[in-house]
Amino acid sequence: MNTARVVMRMKPRADRINTAQEIVARRGRCSRAFRAPHLRHAAARAAGRRPPGRQHLQRHAANPDTTQLYDWAGKFQQAIAALPLVQDVSSDLEIKSPRVRLKIDRDKAAAMALDPAVISSALYSGFGPRWSSTIYGDEAQYRVLLELDPKYQQNIGALGHLAFKTPRGAMVPLDAVVQPFEDVSPQTVNHSGQLPAVAISFGLRRVWRSATRLTRSARSARASCPRR
Repeated sequence: MNTARVVMRMKPRADRINTAQEIVARRGRCSRAFRAPHLRHAAARAAGRRPPGRQHLQRHAANPDTTQLYDWAGKFQQAIAALPLVQDVSSDLEIKSPRVRLKIDRDKAAAMALDPAVISSALYSGFGPRWSSTIYGDEAQYRVLLELDPKYQQNIGALGHLAFKTPRGAMVPLDAVVQPFEDVSPQTVNHSGQLPAVAISFGLRRVWRSATRLTRSARSARASCPRR
């Protein structure tokens, strides 16, 4: 996930009318007007000072089943965003990276004397870098890199051009033993300890000295998640 940070220094308090939190809230409204949902605004606290309440909170969801985790993390984020007390809701879950999954028909592969190692090696030779040989010159040597033409790496249709050579010498096309599926996946799988996890961050619209209303809101959002 690509991130960037912009730091803004405010005028001294005596030279401005609004407080730091009011300025941050105003910037947040401007960002929403430009349809930038992943922008977060926060006022850095002064050194040696403790704010009167917690302005930014974070909740973690962890589950060994990533399919269930990503599904319920999105629902929990929507439930948090619907609360009237919170703002700037975001998460570290970026699940829009395109992915191609390949399902091997093991019965057909076994009948053609193909094993998953041979299929994996052929796919790596086509879509990954592989050093094939070395060219030796009078004063230097050059390694030869074998890779697929980039124009065939843009879509799933290029898989139909790949073929495997069986131990018997026959050429078998990829689609004869492998079925491709297109979906999306996260670029990285974050963890909390040893379990896959998703962190959901949000800020309060103001400093609540009483935790009663915030606790009620958190309970209503937690009700949308599955119980253990």
